[in-house]
Amino acid sequence: GTGAPGPNAQYNDGFVSSSSRPEIAAKYGNQVPVTGFANPNAGGASPTPGLGLSVNTAAAANGAAGDSTLCSPTHASLSGEAKEVMKTLNGIVGGLGGASLSGMEKKQLQKVQTALAELAKRLGASQVDAGVVAQLAELGRALTARNYVAAEQLQTSLANSVWAQHRAWLQGTKWLIALAKKHFRS
Repeated sequence: GTGAPGPNAQYNDGFVSSSSRPEIAAKYGNQVPVTGFANPNAGGASPTPGLGLSVNTAAAANGAAGDSTLCSPTHASLSGEAKEVMKTLNGIVGGLGGASLSGMEKKQLQKVQTALAELAKRLGASQVDAGVVAQLAELGRALTARNYVAAEQLQTSLANSVWAQHRAWLQGTKWLIALAKKHFRS
C-alpha cells in the first residue's frame, strides 16, 4: 500500500548521497569533508537561493573550514561583505560538486577551488580593495539569480581593471561562471 512518506521523501528519486547527509555518512562510516557549505538541506539563510543551496549553520558556527578544498583556513576569520562573497561563491562550488561533470570540468572546478582559496587568503589579509569586494558580491548575486550575462560582465570588468593584482584568483571566477552557466540552467 501507500504508507506515510519516508524521511527522505523530499528527494523524490530514491537516491540519498552521504555527501549531503551527515547522518547517512556516519551510519556507513563515510568521510564527508567539512565545508560549512556542503549540505543543501541544512538550516540557515541561503546565500544561494536561486541555486537551492544553503549554509550549514552548525558547521559554519563552529568555524568549520577544516581540511576542505572549498574553504581556506582564513575563511572563518572573514567578516562583512568579504565573508558573504566567500559563502556565496563556495556555495555555488558546492552545488557544482554534486553536478555530473566531465573530466575537464572536474579539473576546472579544482582550479576554481584553488582560486577561491587564494581569494579568501587575500581577503583575510585585506589585500582586496573594497570596490573589488563589492563587485564580487554583485557577481555572486548575479550567479545566484542565474543572471550569467551580468556575472560575465562583472567578471570582464574586474579582469580589465584589476587583472595585474588579482589574476591568481580572477581566472577562477571565469571558470566558475562557465560551469554554473552550463550546469545551473534556469
